[in-house]
Amino acid sequence: MSASPAAAAGNACAEVSVNGQVIPEAAIAAEAELHDDSADPRGAAAAALVLRRLIVDRARSRGLLTRDELEPGDADLDDALDALLALEAAVPEPTEEELRRFHAQNRALFRIGERVHAAHVLFEVRGVRFAEALRERAEAVLERCRREPDYFATAARELSNCPSGARGGDLGWLARGESVPEFERVLFAGAETGLWPRPIATRFGWHLLCLIERDPGHPLPFESARARVAAYVKSRSRRKAGVQYLQRLAAEASVRGVDLSAAPGWLMQ
Repeated sequence: MSASPAAAAGNACAEVSVNGQVIPEAAIAAEAELHDDSADPRGAAAAALVLRRLIVDRARSRGLLTRDELEPGDADLDDALDALLALEAAVPEPTEEELRRFHAQNRALFRIGERVHAAHVLFEVRGVRFAEALRERAEAVLERCRREPDYFATAARELSNCPSGARGGDLGWLARGESVPEFERVLFAGAETGLWPRPIATRFGWHLLCLIERDPGHPLPFESARARVAAYVKSRSRRKAGVQYLQRLAAEASVRGVDLSAAPGWLMQ
């Protein structure tokens, strides 16, 4: 079972292991770069690595996976968890009444034509050991953009590792599903426009984001949105079942040196 928060706080660098397998401190340090926005990056990183190890070991034991080391964005990891849930956990199918109720309570989620005009500067991370230095560079450039709003386009042309840099970072209009999930969550997080207040971490690296304009589109009636509503509700049920399933795996395992309440974001997607 997991260490208590008090114990983890009292010994922040305690050796982390799961079922006798030690998670190397170097791996935790590298993973922590992906959890920089967490209150405890090392703790979140250790929790992510332990939970990933639990999924991989269980999937391999059930013959669902042949590979060993997987990354958070690896499709095989998500597929392995889905297969385990199908075999070992119940993910209930929503009823028609539940779908209609969810649509009525969340009409803003089901719109057609919603899009965002955005620009970005990409600091591509080609190796984990450079991630921290690139984050610091991104923050320095962001601070200059705050002081000099016109500098954003110049920074994109001079520094961005994306072809959009030639256009001052302009990505054009983006609809849902046209960018990676970790970037899209920020694009459609609210109604504001302007410079995003912090660098955004994705599988490609660090992004500075400028939200230029929004088009809210218009809401879909239930009959037109039904498939999207069902997919959304099923995804929520899958997340809940996944969290409960991993809590069960963790309770059955011998986990030391980490507080698993610092659940990693990729499990909640």
